[in-house]
Amino acid sequence: MSITVQEKLNDALKYHQGGDFISAEKIYKQILEENPSNADALNLLGLLFAGNNKYEEAINLVEKAVKISPNSYFYLNLGTIYTDKGDIDSALKTYETALNLESKNPGIFFGMAQCYKRKNDFILKYNKTYS
Repeated sequence: MSITVQEKLNDALKYHQGGDFISAEKIYKQILEENPSNADALNLLGLLFAGNNKYEEAINLVEKAVKISPNSYFYLNLGTIYTDKGDIDSALKTYETALNLESKNPGIFFGMAQCYKRKNDFILKYNKTYS
């Protein structure tokens, strides 16, 4: 009996959520070897890389996922990666795209609020330093 792609994704996600990143990465990459345009595997591998502070690799993977399957979940993840990387302007643009796709997702508003808070913190620090 052969394992389906969804079963492989489920297994990889269990490893990922359990902290076994090496096993999860191995399965995500196997899926992508078989089907390089599997948006779910691209997205999840991107999240795994982001969790290990490999932001450029993460962004490249999730951007590929977004091109294949433009949905609010992938855009939300991409926005979070940009936020974690400190690229607040890119994060806000990405969250706005997600919001256009799904206007009632509280995660998108939370991500945007974090970005605006960080921008405001920067402005306050700048004003205190240079006033």
